[in-house]
Amino acid sequence: MSRIGPELIGPGRAAAAVAAASGPTWVPVVLAGFSESSDPSAILSGAIVDHGGGLIEWPLKAADEQFMDLKVAANNTKTLAELATFLGAVEADIVSGVTVIMTQIEIAEIKGKVQIFAGLVDSGAATPGAIDGLAGGVLSDNGSTVKCAYVNGSTKGNDGTAVAFATAFSVSRVQQAEIGGVNQVSLVTELFYLDDNNTPYRVGLQEQVLTSGLGPISHYTMGVMFTNNSGGSVGSTRATIHVAAVAAADLYYQTVP
Repeated sequence: MSRIGPELIGPGRAAAAVAAASGPTWVPVVLAGFSESSDPSAILSGAIVDHGGGLIEWPLKAADEQFMDLKVAANNTKTLAELATFLGAVEADIVSGVTVIMTQIEIAEIKGKVQIFAGLVDSGAATPGAIDGLAGGVLSDNGSTVKCAYVNGSTKGNDGTAVAFATAFSVSRVQQAEIGGVNQVSLVTELFYLDDNNTPYRVGLQEQVLTSGLGPISHYTMGVMFTNNSGGSVGSTRATIHVAAVAAADLYYQTVP
């Protein structure tokens, strides 16, 4: 049985531990593979850029606290069928919770008052004002350090020590399941810090379960939003994002009981 943690993180991240474990197959995101996008002109100053290898760039306007939840974020979404094809998984297994979706976010540049996220939602980005779901990632208050963060519809939170973004990356896993006839989505997000020996240490953890008012999960999302403070910097935020599909049975614990 594999254990989620540093030894399952991708290339360059504690290679000896990775080699000793059967980790997930990380696939870099491709912007063109997201079939829907929102057009939040209050957030973006131009088109999102795919630099290849999973490196995505969002050109941002100054932070505005009116634009700080999934319904008004800069979302790019793909259907679960598209996600399954992209990852070589089975859509029905994602829907049933047999397969857990993992996302790794490594920050190349981030502006203050910005949150980068990825997760599962119940509507596509082309339906503004209707998106709900759970996503995890990182946020920065000052453009130089980041914390572990999540977004639950319109609610955000963060946890742990703030660390320099150049030495940090997040790993989140999100799982859907129907329990007692109620659709549930669970999210676990962890932030890791690399020491001088390139060894990762966890410095933040967020766990969320969403049960009420949630329609059937239908899409995977990634994007950026502002935090609940104004005064951030204008400019680009860039992050390298990889996604993986992992069998829930291979986890130390499933994220939905």
